[in-house]
Amino acid sequence: MKRTVIIFSAVLCMISIQSLAQNSSGNYASGINVSGHVQLGLPQNEFKEILNGYPAGAGVSFSTPMGSTGLLRLGGEFAWNTLGDEKTLVELYDDASNILGGDMTSTTNVRNYLGYVRVMPFKGRVRPYGDVILGLRSYKSEANIEVDNVNGNYSSTNIDLIKELKSTYGYALGLNFALGNNVFLDSKVQILRGGKVTYVDQESLEIDVNGDINYSLQVSDTDIVIPQVGLSVYF
Repeated sequence: MKRTVIIFSAVLCMISIQSLAQNSSGNYASGINVSGHVQLGLPQNEFKEILNGYPAGAGVSFSTPMGSTGLLRLGGEFAWNTLGDEKTLVELYDDASNILGGDMTSTTNVRNYLGYVRVMPFKGRVRPYGDVILGLRSYKSEANIEVDNVNGNYSSTNIDLIKELKSTYGYALGLNFALGNNVFLDSKVQILRGGKVTYVDQESLEIDVNGDINYSLQVSDTDIVIPQVGLSVYF
């Protein structure tokens, strides 16, 4: 992670120096900003060892200038990520003791609710920036059970397994590159840290013939690096 951040920071520094000398003075908007991103989470440290997969998803954010210079911006971001689905074949008894076949699909979703202060020194075509981030991350695991009844109809049951809400903090480095007067290509890397979270080990999920779900819990920190790319519009 440190190597990635150092390389990204060096690239931004070189771009910033070039921007000071050559940044175009075109009519580029710099007011309220709305952005949309796709993202991929790269778990770090203990989180990397325990977590099964890479959270992928999308996010939206907005920011507005603070003060007359526009050097600082205040913003917020919401992002949704999923760890994917785990499907398991199950057999259950109905009230008449008939054995029914079906599927159990388990999912774990992560949602980010973040606030940030952004430093953006340039208003031209190329705009490197840095964020200081504080917010919350929610973790939710659920199972959906679909059973083929004797009469051929499917029944579906959704069960919440666990929910956790944890604080998080961190920073981001990013770059806006103008595609037009108001539209920018926006790429950034977020580095987020958080406290211990308890979540379901999806590979341990099983259901007995009486419909009782059994599973193991895992506990780890939530350090993660989140590369993102998307479009940003200024008004």
